[in-house]
Amino acid sequence: MTEENINQETQIEETKNWDGITILLLVLSGLLLVFSFFAPYLFTRPSLNDDFDFTDKGTIGDAIGGLMNPFIALVGVLLTFLAFYMQIKANKIQRELFYKGLQENKRQFDQELNANREQLNDQLAIQTHQFKKSEFESQFYEMLKLHKENVNEVSISRKVKLKYDSRNSELKYVDIKGRKAFEEILVELEKCYDAAKKTFNSRDKNYWLERAYKVFFFGINSNENGIKRYYFRVENELKNLGVDSTFYDNIKSEFPAGNEYLSGYATLLAHLYRHLFQIVKFISVQDENLITYEEKRKYIRILRAQLSNPEQALLFYNWKSGFGSQWENDSNKFFTDYRMIHNIYDSLMLDDFNPEIEFESQIRQKLYRKEKGRNWDPLFEFEDWK
Repeated sequence: MTEENINQETQIEETKNWDGITILLLVLSGLLLVFSFFAPYLFTRPSLNDDFDFTDKGTIGDAIGGLMNPFIALVGVLLTFLAFYMQIKANKIQRELFYKGLQENKRQFDQELNANREQLNDQLAIQTHQFKKSEFESQFYEMLKLHKENVNEVSISRKVKLKYDSRNSELKYVDIKGRKAFEEILVELEKCYDAAKKTFNSRDKNYWLERAYKVFFFGINSNENGIKRYYFRVENELKNLGVDSTFYDNIKSEFPAGNEYLSGYATLLAHLYRHLFQIVKFISVQDENLITYEEKRKYIRILRAQLSNPEQALLFYNWKSGFGSQWENDSNKFFTDYRMIHNIYDSLMLDDFNPEIEFESQIRQKLYRKEKGRNWDPLFEFEDWK
């Protein structure tokens, strides 16, 4: 109970009790009433007859009435005043009780209003959170749908030998579509790498991959991004090094004649990777009060489930060659914190590239996030097999 309520209770109790004025009036009225019975005797005593002679003024009854009535009337006046006084006090009590009731009702109303306001704010916060999360999921699944459509639109042409029976066969171009196409695309990149390694044998694997990926990405006959000037510069470099074979010849020797190789994948892969990057970034930048890190990993798993192992290997080479450097750097940790290439393994990769070696420092120093409640949350799936 507040101090104000305590004071009000005290005032009401004091009003209910008899105060000094009430007691005084009651005592005085009682005394006067008692005195009125003794007044005839007192005022008709012989000692007073010398000054006041009442025996000759009327009958005894008139004397008694005349002597008692003033005092009785005075008592009536006092009691009437007392009645008005008590009525005033009663009105005051009712008024104070009324105000107290109003204050109590106001207090209860304020409490209920505050409770309702808090409940409303909580419900509003929950609804806002659910709406934002629903909005995020709706956009995520729409982006995921577009990615699947992009993958399904991938198509490459290859000449294959179709056998009809033991004697009859035919060379015919066939279209390889969707995820199956990425297996062929990965093989093409690996052959370009072998050619670069053969040509620039004094260099290291990063140099070979950068050279190979540029040819693989833009194609051998394209002039996009100055690819022809690039070949010219490379050939001059080889001549200065005293190398007889050329990068162009070594690349061509890796592929069978008369097939659709080395036409470039810039148009196909650039569009695919840009959209894929935007999906991962869209997940990673979400406020973790809305989408926790563990929930983000869940959405990344859903996205990664749409990528075949060759697609993840190509994504790794895209980053390692420098073309897709934004996938893993100081700002973005999409390969480590979010495990976007979790499903690559040694036998899928070129011999010169081991996933554990490429991320050795991060693995050794545990420089990546883990999900809560998981003691073992490795960067790569094959670590679980050991």
